[in-house]
Amino acid sequence: MCALGGLAIIFNRLAINDTVTPRPYIIINVAQSLNGMIAGNGGRRVSISCDEDMKRVDGIRSSVDAIMVGANTVINDNPSLTVRGKNVANPKRIVLDNKLRVPENSNIFDGTAETIIFTSQQGRKMPNARVMVREEEDLGVGKVMADLYGMGLKRILVEGGRTVINELLSESLCDEFYIYVGNILIRNGLPLFQPQGDIRDIVIGKTIIGNGVLYTLDCKKLKGE
Repeated sequence: MCALGGLAIIFNRLAINDTVTPRPYIIINVAQSLNGMIAGNGGRRVSISCDEDMKRVDGIRSSVDAIMVGANTVINDNPSLTVRGKNVANPKRIVLDNKLRVPENSNIFDGTAETIIFTSQQGRKMPNARVMVREEEDLGVGKVMADLYGMGLKRILVEGGRTVINELLSESLCDEFYIYVGNILIRNGLPLFQPQGDIRDIVIGKTIIGNGVLYTLDCKKLKGE
């Protein structure tokens, strides 16, 4: 995905973010079914991406400073949020968890990468993690992104979930947006957008990867719920 021209655009946007808005460069990546579902009933994890697409995701993960998800993604998917392979440097893991609900045996606490949790709950320590306690009004994605920027994290990959992604889009906090559509149908699933709409006018790129299609969307035309 990274031609020289694309890298030039990235560096230009980083420069803009440095001088205009104190936030990181934000990449959103999500996988969905043919009928627009990102998870099963109640947020249940369903495997959508193929191996070829996971290699693409690993490439993005290795290029960022941190990977961000919400608490529900950790609870339902139990992801590792690391780069597959040996002798690789893993980005930090950021979890937005207002009520500090994530289980202590989650993979994000395995010590293979630094984990930072933003929460409003005091007095509880989590294994192999840094807990950042904030007032609830300071846990919006905009303020958290500003905090991360102040911590020196300049490139953030957001992998879920639905609430986090829609909040980012509602605040126009997105620089790149990728949706991988796998060849699978999920009945009674969880959609990314509700109601679902026609995205043909916001697709700026399309690539066949494995048994699915990767769409690049125009962040400027995307609006969250």
